[in-house]
Formats: sequence, C-alpha cells, structure tokens
Amino acid sequence: LMEYKEFTKAAEKLMQEKGHQLAALEKCVNKTDDVNMPVTLRCGDEMNAWNTSMIFTFCKVRYDAAVKCQKDAGENWASGCRRETTHMLACGDDAANRLYRYNLQRKSDASKS
Repeated sequence: LMEYKEFTKAAEKLMQEKGHQLAALEKCVNKTDDVNMPVTLRCGDEMNAWNTSMIFTFCKVRYDAAVKCQKDAGENWASGCRRETTHMLACGDDAANRLYRYNLQRKSDASKS
C-alpha cells in the first residue's frame, strides 16, 4: 500500500491526466437511457479506460507480476496465477476506495473555498 503522501501525489497526477475518464464514466453511469441494462454493459468502455488508468497508477507492480505469471503459466494461467491475480484485484479495490475518499475530500475542500 502507498503511504498517504505518495498516494495523494499519485492521485493528483491521475486526476490531472485522466480525470476526463472518470468524468466520462460518471456521465455514462448517470444516463437514464437504459436503466435496465447493467452499468458494466452500458458503460464498459468507460469503466475499462478508468480502471486501467487506476491500476497502472496505483498497482503497476502487482499488474506486471500477474501478467508475467499468466504468460509463464500458459494454459494453466487461471489456476496457476490465482494469488497474483487476487493481489492485483485487491490492490485495485483498495485504490478505488482510497481514490473515492480522496475525490470526496477534494470536492469538499473546493466547496469551502
């Protein structure tokens, strides 16, 4: 896990460079054109873009380890790389939660100014 200062610096850079991806995802999620279709289907491209940027920012080491394992394992990648894949996904979940709180704090601070 990144320390607070390191995380904040990375989050600031991510939001400056890729914040438009998060905005596109939020816009897609909030569309009411087809509320019966799962968000993962109707906003898949936006989710993939944002999640990829987030993983590459906060979980690159874990991502690289999972990809290397999967390449080395060949057809047995699913069972052979469960630990590496799980660690990468857990890192992504943690990053998403921390980034959510970071953005809430950022919005709160902006509204006070």
